[in-house]
Amino acid sequence: MNAAPTTSQALPHERRGAGFPLLLLHGAMVDREYWREQIPVFAARYEVIACDLPGHGAAPPLAGPTSIADLAREVLATLDALDLPAVRVLGHSLGGMVAQELALMAPERVSALILADTWCRPRGYFLEPFPFRTTYLHWILRAYPVAQVIDIMSKAAALRTPAVRPYALQTMSRYLGDRETLLHIWDAATAFDSHERLERISAPTLIVASDGYLFTAAQAVRLAAGIPGAALAVIPRTGHWVNWDNPVAFQEAVMRFLETID
Repeated sequence: MNAAPTTSQALPHERRGAGFPLLLLHGAMVDREYWREQIPVFAARYEVIACDLPGHGAAPPLAGPTSIADLAREVLATLDALDLPAVRVLGHSLGGMVAQELALMAPERVSALILADTWCRPRGYFLEPFPFRTTYLHWILRAYPVAQVIDIMSKAAALRTPAVRPYALQTMSRYLGDRETLLHIWDAATAFDSHERLERISAPTLIVASDGYLFTAAQAVRLAAGIPGAALAVIPRTGHWVNWDNPVAFQEAVMRFLETID
């Protein structure tokens, strides 16, 4: 049985703007500041709620092994605490997995879904590029000092946009003394698998994909094919941190989609 506790209060969050609520869920090892460029843009039209996922940012460390479903339950408890009966959800990477689980777990609470450069089956498909695979990740995370893991991941994130690296180093540094939380996060991510449940997602959905990150390319195609009626937008000149690498094109794609369901 998973040991992660369920919170009775809202996760650490920022809430800005007015209009239909738009929930932003960041990726692994970062925090709600990941959305710093998007929050003011989206808040001009919507009420934006950007929260720190459990084990991230200002949220407490994880008490034990967890799952993506556990993280989704924490987010659901946050929606309850903030008196938000329904939201549109934008999730990147790990946050995209949590967003999928939230839409499957409580479909009445998710009125639209935007999945940005994320996975539905992190173990991968036949002939798909390898480096996100479970065995490789488990080995690196356990064999390397945490400082070296952070160095590797922050450099990889900043390949296209050097400004990513200072932020990545700063926010990932919370794990320097907490390898266990880091392992719990990645174990949950690599164990996630929604590909046989995608047809059950009923919310209008946009899949946002990078044009330059091979490790999510097959996943984006599977997500778009598996979720009924899902649209696919490929953002040019981007890596995995798609909203940092080309924020204007990313924001335009998201806003166009949201306007179709306003």
